[in-house]
Formats: sequence, structure tokens, C-alpha cells
Amino acid sequence: LGSGLAAAGLPSSAGIAVGVMLQELVAQTVDASGAKAFVTEDVLQCLRKAISLSKLCAYFDVDAPPLAPPRRWSDLTGTEWDELFMPTRHYFDSPPDAAASGAPGFPHDFLVCPVSGVVRYTRRSRKFRATEADAKQEMSLSLVQVTLQYSKQQHACTQQLLQAIELFQANAPYHYMRPRYRPLSGVQARVWWRYALRCVRKQLNHARASWADLQHVIET
Repeated sequence: LGSGLAAAGLPSSAGIAVGVMLQELVAQTVDASGAKAFVTEDVLQCLRKAISLSKLCAYFDVDAPPLAPPRRWSDLTGTEWDELFMPTRHYFDSPPDAAASGAPGFPHDFLVCPVSGVVRYTRRSRKFRATEADAKQEMSLSLVQVTLQYSKQQHACTQQLLQAIELFQANAPYHYMRPRYRPLSGVQARVWWRYALRCVRKQLNHARASWADLQHVIET
């Protein structure tokens, strides 16, 4: 993957980070007008909920700096894990003052820019429906703004990732036969030629049809 990134104009040591962030998710009971309410009567007969989400987004960072834990990952406490992934370290918008955050932060390249909205859900029993044609359940979604972006660097990295996955899948059946060292002259070169011949022989054996395969084709 490193050589592929370099061919695409990216540094071979480029780090890749993909993730989803959400600043806040709140669900609460509301009345018919949508205002927050504490309902105690006929709760199961007519249920109204409002779910508010704030700054839901997805990012895809290329050449991203690695997270720097204060010590080994296996030795981190729960509090230290939380500090590495708190919103104050991962910026939704422009980075705040470093002195105010108290720790180095990580700006992101978003695929889905931070979006906020409200989902309203209503479930009515037969008692609260005027006719049978009325909807038993209703849901509405209101979003402030949805913005998608995809940079040239992200596209190049995606292509290289897909090529790396395809190459891995192609080499998987022969991985156990692969020599542990790089091909050089002398004995090592002969070992790699032997590896190539074994791969070709396995491909030919796999492509050879048996009587069982022929009978299966005839029956189907």
C-alpha cells in the first residue's frame, strides 16, 4: 500500500484515519406541538418522541498524524482513553485555541460535514386513530444542512486501498507458500522461482474439472 500511495502522489508513510463523530444525541418525550413534556397518561396508547442529533459527521483523513498516547496503549486507564477521543481533541469546525483545549487536537477532512437535525416519531394505538386509514406510526426528519465533499487526495487513496484489497485477495490462496525473504540472486532466486511454479501448478489443478463437477453441471 505504501508504494501505491507514493505512485498516487501521496507519502508512502501516509496514515489513514476513518471515523464517525457525533457531538450529542438526545431523545425526549414531547406533546402534540413538539414541546418537551412529561407525559404520564396513556403513554403506551400514544407515544411521541423527538430525537435531536448535533454534528453528526464522517471523516476520511489521508496523511493523518497518529494518536500519541502518554504511554503504551495496553497500559492506558479508562480516563486516558476518554481523553484521547474527547471532542476537545477532535475538531468539528475550526480548531480552538490550543491553550484553551489543554492538549493537541486533530482536525479532520470530512466526507459528510457536521449536520444537525431532529427526528420526530409518533405511534398511535387504535384508540387514538380517527379511522383505520390513519397511520399507526409516523416519522419525520428535519436536517439543517447536508454537505458532502470528496477531495482528489481522498479519491487517490481510495483507489489504492481498493487495489491493495484486490491484490490481497488474489494472493491469499498462495500466501502460505510465499518465501519469507525478498527475491535476490543465488539460492533465494531459486526459492522464488519454485514458489512461482507451485502457484501456477495450484491454479492449473484448481481449474481442472473432475467427473463430479461434470455430473453436477449435467444435473443442473
